[in-house]
Amino acid sequence: MPCKAQFTQLEFRTEDTRPALWPSGKTLAQRSGVAEEVVVKVVVVVVVVVVVVVVVVVVVKVVLVVVVIVVVGV
Repeated sequence: MPCKAQFTQLEFRTEDTRPALWPSGKTLAQRSGVAEEVVVKVVVVVVVVVVVVVVVVVVVKVVLVVVVIVVVGV
């Protein structure tokens, strides 16, 4: 019996360290208990937010440049 318990613990230990040695999105998502769809949705939302922020910053800079040109021109 002790030998079997030791083997089970060894098997568990090997299974536990394998995802740490070879991390991939799927194993990390499964280990943390988060579904892949949730991870994909979070990544998409983050990318969309970053793109929107960059576009807003560029538009604000263009508007400021136009305002400065108009004010200096007048």
